[in-house]
Amino acid sequence: MVVLSACHTARGKISIEGVLGLARAFLMAGAKSVVTALWAIPDSATMMFMEKFYRNLREMRVGDALSTTMCQMQDEECFKHVIQWGSFKVLGANVKVSLPK
Repeated sequence: MVVLSACHTARGKISIEGVLGLARAFLMAGAKSVVTALWAIPDSATMMFMEKFYRNLREMRVGDALSTTMCQMQDEECFKHVIQWGSFKVLGANVKVSLPK
């Protein structure tokens, strides 16, 4: 699994083969799953999101961890709005990752 948490990492050139960009390059290179961002979100929101995401990733598959994290972000008073957490998406397989406790 590859996580591209920087802004706009899901962008690319649209072609007949789909979107050609950084995320697709990782998939073509053998990554089973790539987490990308559609738009820019504040650094504080990204930091909170990634902390929760990796905590959830210890117990569930990447897609489930991403979805759970989005729900958890809505419970945070200063990160309730979708602009703060809705940017992230998963491309590829819904893999289970082994992370140290």
